[in-house]
Amino acid sequence: MELSNNSLHLLEYMKSNFQGRPINKEDYSFIWLTTKGIELDVQNILDRKEEEKEKIKINLEIEELKTKLSKLEHLDKDYEEYKPEYEEYINLLHEYNEVKDAGVSISIIFQ
Repeated sequence: MELSNNSLHLLEYMKSNFQGRPINKEDYSFIWLTTKGIELDVQNILDRKEEEKEKIKINLEIEELKTKLSKLEHLDKDYEEYKPEYEEYINLLHEYNEVKDAGVSISIIFQ
């Protein structure tokens, strides 16, 4: 199968974008070959970007909680009473991110 000029440009872009490092399966999981060349599933890519933003937001919340907990340790005499609740919440946020990572389906479609 001969690739169109657009497909060749896309492949060159991907090659230059990854600069010799291995291409991760997630990087091309929504790209597939068709009789017209290479197409992208833009909605899946946008969904993945949205999930990444959510993960970043949760990670920021985790860091804020850790910072707050660290400050309270020095300021509050009742720190030991509520420390386990903070730690449990932080662990739940970590688990949420792990579940999101595991739930991302990877599919390569060839038409």
